[in-house]
Amino acid sequence: MAQLGLDFFHGKTILLTGHTGFKGTILSLMLDKLGANVVGVSLPPLPDSLFETLGGNFKGKSIYADVRNLESLKSLLAEVKPIGVFHLAAQPLVLSSYETPIDTFETNFNGTLNLLEAMRTLNDLEFGVIVTTDKVYRNNESGQDFIETDSLGGSDPYSASKAAAEMAIESMRRSFFKDTNCKLVSVRAGNVIGGGDTAPHRLFPDLVRSFASGLDCDIRNPDSIRPWQHVFDPLFGYLLVASAILSKRKIADAYNFGPSHSNLMNVREVAERTKEIWNSKSKINILEKSSLNQEAMYLGLNSDLARNDLNWSNRLSVSQTLTLSVEWEKFKLNNNKAEDRLEFTKSQIYRYLSDASL
Repeated sequence: MAQLGLDFFHGKTILLTGHTGFKGTILSLMLDKLGANVVGVSLPPLPDSLFETLGGNFKGKSIYADVRNLESLKSLLAEVKPIGVFHLAAQPLVLSSYETPIDTFETNFNGTLNLLEAMRTLNDLEFGVIVTTDKVYRNNESGQDFIETDSLGGSDPYSASKAAAEMAIESMRRSFFKDTNCKLVSVRAGNVIGGGDTAPHRLFPDLVRSFASGLDCDIRNPDSIRPWQHVFDPLFGYLLVASAILSKRKIADAYNFGPSHSNLMNVREVAERTKEIWNSKSKINILEKSSLNQEAMYLGLNSDLARNDLNWSNRLSVSQTLTLSVEWEKFKLNNNKAEDRLEFTKSQIYRYLSDASL
């Protein structure tokens, strides 16, 4: 993997917030494979989370803390002394943000601001990769793919909280990190799919729960188009951003990580394709539209900047993504031991990293 610069992580202490979440669990395994000393900071894992499903016994250090507590973060970072930070801790769901808007803003905006404030007290920090979302853009439903310089906004609490976090990142970058050795980059990815995601109100986990139990599945917004991609693809992009910083390359302040138009599908198509791969007999029901809790009809990202600067691209098609994810879910159903599930997950990750390094 040397030609991608991923060897820069070997032996380095990396702080990863949100390490008990779905994406955080996988990124911690990727970093471990690359030889990093991972220190995870997160709230305790949910009982059905991927972290718990895999046993939670990873090589890295695990610390349970809340990013909304500034003093706790300052003490923690001073003790750990990481050379880089991946910030994934968040309230990540649009529909949940309607139920808990204050908590969503406190976690996504205040939590990010607290972390940046704690980071600026470190002298040897080299990078901060701050994960936001494709939903930070002000969406006028034009059907155009968003580029990194488009206007930010958000009508729902989740999107608005992440757009506000982006403004905090930009402000802190210009005010406090501009003349330091630490480079801050925000990364914006589309809808991810992967085995082990158990979050509510997400299409693939909802489908898995229905197909595994033989029940019918209800889906919302069947014609909505999302930038579907396997979770490995954007996480690999985040690694490339950090490795570019560590190798002293000049890169941008923000990057989109989304699929090409050939990978765009609407909700109905993803549901039907997943049902076909699973070989399920469950029925897919379309829920009526509600005037409340609206989501955008079209979300597309232009990722040319990441392709040009980082040589990044989606390596898995939607069909490959769904096949890989269904394989993981069926393995889980047939194997109750956490250590077996962990090894299977590692095998998928390591095969991806090996292929990606070619």
